Amino acid sequence: MPRAITLSDEELLDILREKAKELNGRAPIRSEIESRYQVIIKNRFGPWNNAIRKAGLVPSTGPKSEKKEDYLSPNELMKKMPKPYEEYSDAELLDIIIKKKNDLGRPPKTKELKLEERLFLSMRFGSISKAYVKAGTSIGNRPVSKNRKKNK
Repeated sequence: MPRAITLSDEELLDILREKAKELNGRAPIRSEIESRYQVIIKNRFGPWNNAIRKAGLVPSTGPKSEKKEDYLSPNELMKKMPKPYEEYSDAELLDIIIKKKNDLGRPPKTKELKLEERLFLSMRFGSISKAYVKAGTSIGNRPVSKNRKKNK
């Protein structure tokens, strides 16, 4: 039988504060917190936003961005890149992932790439996952699959 998690109110609120730091100050939504803590937080503080406020955070509407670029068509996104898609070599596109990995000290999560970069990588390599594999890394903390069939 699994052991019950015993955390103080302050420890639970610290979990929310730490997650907010990871999210650049934005309060986490429930799904962004490990499920084992979600129930405890709900039982201890009631509605999610009560816990968020108790942690000294402003309730969030979620990870959605309010940037206009999130609503651009693929053609409009492509115009945001310094040069046309066709002029980028495979190495230049893969370097987007590698540079971001070096900056962060870990493989970047997909959402940490610009929308236009994700579009170009997907177009060139068939998917973001395939681009990460080509770059020799993984998305976020997911390991690179060595058993994956190679596309020819």
